[in-house]
Amino acid sequence: SNWSSRFWSAGPSVTWEIFDAGRILSNMEVQNALQEQALLTYRQTILTALQDVQSALALYSREQQRTQFLIASTAANRKALDLSKRLYAEGQIDFLSVLIAQRSLLSDPLLNSISDRHNPSAHNAGYCSNSLFSRSSVCRFVKQPGKQLSF
Repeated sequence: SNWSSRFWSAGPSVTWEIFDAGRILSNMEVQNALQEQALLTYRQTILTALQDVQSALALYSREQQRTQFLIASTAANRKALDLSKRLYAEGQIDFLSVLIAQRSLLSDPLLNSISDRHNPSAHNAGYCSNSLFSRSSVCRFVKQPGKQLSF
């Protein structure tokens, strides 16, 4: 055997495959593209969340305006009923006017929206105990369990 053609090595060795450099660079480009895609997905998620918040705030504002309108409407119906009862007691109007004022108060959209939201089976009664209006003056117009609606 030819000992001069044999190669022996003792100790640690380091190898670097020069021809794999293209594969390594390509892998780095793929990883950079994946990172950029993740960033774009994150940005889109943030933009969608901001749009959802903006829509919710706009809806909340409209509902606040609607609620204020309904509260004013309920107060006007209550005032009309009080006035019609007083005028009837003084003999200036007939009882039909009092009944019309009572019907207006009972068919008030605010009372019905509270009623429908919390107790759909009690269409004109409504319960304020769990509603957003539980501490407002609106609830005194609404029938409470065991109490009568006063006119």
